[in-house]
Amino acid sequence: MKNDFLLLSLCLQILSVSTAAAQMVDLKGRILEGKTDSPVEGVHIRLTGVTDTSKVYVAMSGTDGSFAFSHVPMQPYKIDATRIGYKKLSVTIQIDKAEVDIGNLRMAESAIPLREVVIEGILPPVEQMGDTTEYNARSFKTNPDASAEDLIAKMPGMLVDNGSVKAGGEVVQQVLVDGKPFFGRDPTIALRNLPADLVEKVQVYDKKSDQAELTGFDDGKVTKTINIVTKSERRTTQFGKLNGGYGEDSRYTAGGNMNFFAGERRLTVIGLSNNVNQQNFSIMDLLGLFGSGGPQGGAAAGGSTSEPLGGGNIFGNFSADAWRTIGNFLVGQQNGINAAHSLGINYNDSWGKNLAVSGSYFFNLIDNENDQTLNRQYLLSPDSSSLYREKSIAESKNYNHRIDLRFQYSIDSSNSLIITPRLNFQDNRSSGSVTGTSALSEAVLLNQVDNSTRASAWGYNLSTNILFTHRFSTRGRTISFDFGVDANRKDGTRNLQSRVSYFALLGGSSDIFDQQAGTLTDGYSMSSRVVYTEPLGINSLLQISYNPSFTKGAAENRTYDYDPLSNAYSRLDQKLSNIFENTYSTERAGIGYNLRREELSLTMEVTYQIASLQNDHLFPYAKTMEKKFNDVLPTATLKYEFSRQRRLMVSYRTSTNPPGISQLQDVIDNSNPVLLRAGNPALRQAYNHTLSGQYLAINIEKRSNFFLVLTSSYTQDYIVNSSWIAEKDSILASGMRLKRGTQLTVPTNLDGHWIVRPAFMFGFPVDALKCILGLNTSFAFTRKPGLVNGTMNASNMYTLTQGFVLGSNISEGVDLKFFYMANYNIVKYTLQPKLDNEYFFHTANFKFDLIFWEGVAFRGTVANSLYSGLSGGLNRNYMLCNVSLGKKLFQNNRGEIQLSVTDLLAQNKSINRAVTEAYVEDMQNRVLGRYVVLMFTYTIR
Repeated sequence: MKNDFLLLSLCLQILSVSTAAAQMVDLKGRILEGKTDSPVEGVHIRLTGVTDTSKVYVAMSGTDGSFAFSHVPMQPYKIDATRIGYKKLSVTIQIDKAEVDIGNLRMAESAIPLREVVIEGILPPVEQMGDTTEYNARSFKTNPDASAEDLIAKMPGMLVDNGSVKAGGEVVQQVLVDGKPFFGRDPTIALRNLPADLVEKVQVYDKKSDQAELTGFDDGKVTKTINIVTKSERRTTQFGKLNGGYGEDSRYTAGGNMNFFAGERRLTVIGLSNNVNQQNFSIMDLLGLFGSGGPQGGAAAGGSTSEPLGGGNIFGNFSADAWRTIGNFLVGQQNGINAAHSLGINYNDSWGKNLAVSGSYFFNLIDNENDQTLNRQYLLSPDSSSLYREKSIAESKNYNHRIDLRFQYSIDSSNSLIITPRLNFQDNRSSGSVTGTSALSEAVLLNQVDNSTRASAWGYNLSTNILFTHRFSTRGRTISFDFGVDANRKDGTRNLQSRVSYFALLGGSSDIFDQQAGTLTDGYSMSSRVVYTEPLGINSLLQISYNPSFTKGAAENRTYDYDPLSNAYSRLDQKLSNIFENTYSTERAGIGYNLRREELSLTMEVTYQIASLQNDHLFPYAKTMEKKFNDVLPTATLKYEFSRQRRLMVSYRTSTNPPGISQLQDVIDNSNPVLLRAGNPALRQAYNHTLSGQYLAINIEKRSNFFLVLTSSYTQDYIVNSSWIAEKDSILASGMRLKRGTQLTVPTNLDGHWIVRPAFMFGFPVDALKCILGLNTSFAFTRKPGLVNGTMNASNMYTLTQGFVLGSNISEGVDLKFFYMANYNIVKYTLQPKLDNEYFFHTANFKFDLIFWEGVAFRGTVANSLYSGLSGGLNRNYMLCNVSLGKKLFQNNRGEIQLSVTDLLAQNKSINRAVTEAYVEDMQNRVLGRYVVLMFTYTIR
C-alpha cells in the first residue's frame, strides 16, 4: 500500500510538471458593427496557430457579440471572422499571458446586390461546442403552432416519448431558458409551454453541480440539461396561448400560458383545467401513495420493475426510464380517468448587479378514477407456482403545492452565495374496493379477498441548501461551504373492511377485518460539505473534501379493531402496531485530482466513508439494533476530444444507499390481507458500482450525428423482496401464522443485481424526402435476485429495442412525423425455468399537421399498438386515432376554431407488464374512450 501511494505521488508530480510546461491560455473578445458599435451575432470565428498551423479552433459569436476560446496553447494566432452581409475580418494577435481579452473587433457591412447574386446558406443542424451539443433551430421546420417539444422531437439524437425527453440515450432532468431555471426540474412543463418559434438554439450538456461550477473542479455530479436559447428579438416581448373546449359527455378542457419577457425580468403563468386526462404538471408524491400503476386500489407492485406497454390515455403511459429518473417524490400521469386543475408561475430577474433571483410555484388538483384488472403468476418452488387475479375500483383526489426558489448573490469578485429553499405540500383522499383470488391452478382455488378501503393523508417536505464559495487571488485556489437541511412529515388514517375466504378439500374458513389505522412519519436531516481546491500547475487541480451528514426519522403505526360494544375503533391490535425510530449518520473525507488539457479531461477521487445505522423499537417492545459500515468510494471520469466533433467520455462511480424507514419498520401492512408486507430492521446499506461511457461523432458536412452509450451497474447488498407464499397453513420462523394462499413480503439484502444497457443512435437528413431520420437501437440485460419461500431466485431479462423517427422538414404548412418502436423481451428464471417467457410489443405512430387553403388546418395522430405473449387474454392489436379539423381566424391567424375527435375508432387500451424476481404481472387499466370536443384557441404574439 505504501509503494502504491509513492507511485501515485510520483505520477501526480510528473503530470503537474508536464502540464505546467504546456502553457494553456484562455482567449475572449467581442464582435461589433463598425458604424453603430452594436453587437454582431452569428459570426463564424476561426482561430489558426501561426507557429503550429495544425492548431485550429472554431467559435460563434453570441447575441452580445462575444466569443471565447478555452485552454488553447500559448502561441501567435490568426483570427478570421466571417458572416454573410459583412466583410471578412482578419487579424493576428500575440498571446503572452494566461488570460487574454483582445477587446472589440469591428466588422464593416458588405452590400449584397440581390438582383445579381443569390446567397444560400445551410446551417449545420448539429454542432459540438466542447461538452455541449448545439442544435440550430432554424434547420428544423415546424408549423406555426408548434411547441418546443415538437421542435426537439425532430432533432437527431433526441427522443420525446410520452412525457420523457432523452438526449443521446439519457433522460433529460431539467430545462433552462437562456441559462436560467424554468419551472424547476420539470422538462415537460418547459417544453410544452414554450413556442417553437421562440427558439434560436437548443443546447444539450451535462450541467455540473453549483459547487463544481464555482470551484472549477469536476466532481462528477451532473444533471442532463437542455438549455433553450431564445431569439434575441423575442427577449423583450409578451406572448402566450389560451384555449378552451367543450364536448359530448360533458368533456371539457381549458388552459393556456402567458409570458412576459423584459430582458432579465421574466414572468410566466400557466394554467390547466380539464377532465380529458391532460396532466401538464408532475405530481409531488410525498406520501408515497402512487406507483407506476396509479393510486393503490389493491396490491402494491412490491418494488417491481414495471415496463409500461403503451395506451392508457390520449397521451399514453409514462416510460419506464422516466419513472426511474424523475425521483422518489415525483410521479407521472396516473392511469384511469383524470380531472386535472393546475396553476404554475415562474419568475426570473436580477435584483441589482449582483443578485439573480428565480422561483416557481405549482398547484395541482388531480381527481382520479380507475378500474383495473391484474393477472399475476408467482414462483413458489422449482415445480410449483400460484396465480393471483384481481379486479379493483379506485378513486382519489390529490392536492399538491410546490415552491422552488433560488437566490444567487455575487458578493464581490471573490465571494458568492447561493441559497435554494424548497417547500412541498400534499393532501390526498382515496377510496377503493378490491376483489382478488389466489389459486394453484385454474381448478384449485386457495382464497378470495373482498376489500373496501378509505384513506386520507397529508404531508410536507421543507428543505434549504446554502452554498458559499471564496476564490483566492491564485487562480484555481478556492474554498466552499455547502450546508443543507431537510424536514418532512406524513400523517394519515386508513379504514379497512375486508373478508377473506379460505378454501380446502375438507371445508373452509374465513376472516373478517374491520380496522382503522393511524400512521405518522416525520424526520429531518442535516448535511454539510467543505471543499478546498489547490492548483497544481496551470491545468490541474487538487481537491480535498469533508462531508458529514445526519438523518433521523420516526414512524408510528397504531391499528385498532372495531368494538361493537363501544361502537368505536378502540381495541389496539399490537401485531399491527409499532413505534420505531431510525438514525443514519455518515462522515466522508476525500481527495481528488482534476486534469484539463486541450483534448483531455481527467477527474479522479477517492472518498473514505464511515456510516452508522441505528434502529430503535419503542413499541410494542423495546430493542435497539446498530450497524457500522466502513467503505472506500472511488470515482473517475475521463473525457477525450479526438476533434471538435468527436469525443469520448468514460465514468466509473461508487455510492452507498441506506434503507428507508418504511423498509426498516417491522410492522405488518395488511392493506390487502392476502398480500401482507413488513419491514426488516436488519437491512444493510447497498453498495453500488456504476460504469458508463458515451461516444459522440458529428459530421457537419453531412449534417449527421452518431451517439454510442453504455450504462452498467452492479449492486452489492441490493435491497430486494423476500416473499413467502403459504401453500398450506404455516407458521414462519418469526412465529407469524400464514393461512393457505397468503403471501408475506419482507425486504432483504442480496448480491448479484446487474444492469447493462448499450445503445446507439444515428441521425442524418434524407434530402430527397426533405426529412431527418433518426435510428436508435438498444439492448438491456437486467438481473434481479430475490427469495421465494426461502429459495434463491433471480429473474434475468433480455430486452432488444429497435426504433426510428422520421420527421419532415418540408415547410411550415406541412409537418409530418413517423415514429416506430419495437420491443422484444426474454425472461428467464433460475428457480423455475418452465415459467420462462417471451413477449413482444410495438408502437407505430404517424403524426400529421397540415395547414392549407385559406387557413384550414387538418391534424391527427394514428398509432398502432400490438402486444404478444401476455396473459389473461391481454394480447391486443389496436389502433388509436385522433383527428381534428380547424380554421384559422383573425389577423395573422391568431385564432383557430377546431373540432377534434379522440379515439375515433374506439379501440384505445391501457396495458402494462411488470417482471420481478417473484412474479410476472399483466395489468389493464380503464381508458377514457372516444369523445368529441369543439375547441377555440387564441395565440398572443
